[in-house]
Amino acid sequence: MDVKIKRFYLMSEVWVTVTQSQVFNWIKLINQKGIPTDCISITTKKSSKKDVEKIEESIEGNFIEIHNRKRLIVSDIFLTLNLLKHYLKSLSNYKKIIFQTRLTGAGLTFGVLSWLPRSKFIFEARAATNEERIYISEGEKVTLKMKIKNWFAETSERMVVTKSDKVFCVSKTLKDYYLKKYNLSEEKFSVFPGAADSELFFYDESLRNNIRNELDLNSNEILIVYSGRLEMKWEIPDKIISFFKDLHIKNPMFRLLLVTPDVTLANKLIKEQKLEDVTFVKKVELIDVNKYLNAADVGLLLREDIPMNNVASPTKFAEYLMSGLPVIISHGICDFAADVHKTKYGVVVSGLDEITSIEYDNLLKSLTIDRNQIATWGLECLSKESFIKKYVSILEEI
Repeated sequence: MDVKIKRFYLMSEVWVTVTQSQVFNWIKLINQKGIPTDCISITTKKSSKKDVEKIEESIEGNFIEIHNRKRLIVSDIFLTLNLLKHYLKSLSNYKKIIFQTRLTGAGLTFGVLSWLPRSKFIFEARAATNEERIYISEGEKVTLKMKIKNWFAETSERMVVTKSDKVFCVSKTLKDYYLKKYNLSEEKFSVFPGAADSELFFYDESLRNNIRNELDLNSNEILIVYSGRLEMKWEIPDKIISFFKDLHIKNPMFRLLLVTPDVTLANKLIKEQKLEDVTFVKKVELIDVNKYLNAADVGLLLREDIPMNNVASPTKFAEYLMSGLPVIISHGICDFAADVHKTKYGVVVSGLDEITSIEYDNLLKSLTIDRNQIATWGLECLSKESFIKKYVSILEEI
């Protein structure tokens, strides 16, 4: 379909690893498919010229920062006027202008701009955001200010979901959550799970051997890897360490590799559990994560069984599978746990502190599966490349 499209992707602050994989990499792929996309970041601090140039090189497009220190309605008006400016600049050159965001706080802005001709809107639902907010604030005193903020947040989410022409969800469970919450047509929703880039994540036997030699691991040692942040409350880092400790008690040949930017916290938790001799901590760039996943034997992904996690689709799951790793996953991550149940590429565990005898036996069975078989399934089912045709088609047709 020969339609001249301009897309603006609206996001908040830049998070180094998460933004690279979940935002910048997707923008690059869309730009390469001929749909020019500018990334707009709402931020309270200005990036250096060097950082902006690096981002623009990585996305193959423009990176624009909106410095917004305003609050509530004033902030919404400020954002709306800024996006209107970019819309007007693009109007003469494009037949369709798409605004896409993962920000539930963009409801009023979407509501106002939806009246503009040739404008389309996509809400990229990455989580049950309001459930997440409740989880983070659990235990805090409920004040009038908090009640007002929560009301605005709920109202804005309702507007951004209902005013969008399409809603992209990262899981079927999240789609069902929004369908039930707002009683909308299912045709409005599309599911794009937390996918990974096949150029960055793949299985390579030589990579595996090189890094295992670097870590001084022998063939009998079983390396469990956890990749990602640890400082977020929902990452339950203490449970990750205690779960590994239980495995190590069952079999002293188990080792743990934490690939994380949160090195200080990782080392603190390891020291508390006296696991220094059997644990490695690495802080690496996204481009180097795959090497360490290849060196491992199984990936670890644990979350509490609560609504916020039931709808989640952590990108690390795709990265693990595409690197040929079976996965230890908790049952509360509904969509991906169902994938593991179906494929047997790993084990679904019921507890967060220890593994049952049956689960342990299933884990050992999954370790015998050919790594190339797992990586091929990951490429076909969880790579961004496997979804890009569908993604572009929606952008062209809305």
